[in-house]
Amino acid sequence: MEYILFLIQKNIEISADKTGSNKLILEKTPCKRGEVFTVDFGFGIGSEFRYQHYCTVISVNRNIAIVIPFTSKSNYGINLGIIQDLQSQKKSQKLETYALVHSIRSISRARLFRPRINGKRKYIKLSKSQMDLL
Repeated sequence: MEYILFLIQKNIEISADKTGSNKLILEKTPCKRGEVFTVDFGFGIGSEFRYQHYCTVISVNRNIAIVIPFTSKSNYGINLGIIQDLQSQKKSQKLETYALVHSIRSISRARLFRPRINGKRKYIKLSKSQMDLL
């Protein structure tokens, strides 16, 4: 839903642009190394990472963030253990989080959204020991 509102807002900005430049102004989410975000990677081709996933920021340079996506599938990636703040209260089973270092990507900071768990925005940061694993 947040992504749809984002698209509507950007369409309004482009339509209202009186200069004719149609330059898209993207809000850059403030982010730091180790913070966890939700990212929509879009549609991938072949084995590229795709769709919406949690990820952690490992580097920020102006408008670009380098991120490592997460999965809950145990046969992939580096085990970061259970990240409590990523767990839904609706699910009784706690899932471990795996960092997919082979799928590291650089993305626009405009793709970063704070995760919503049970409808509430969460500020989540990996511990030093979890970051050392990456």
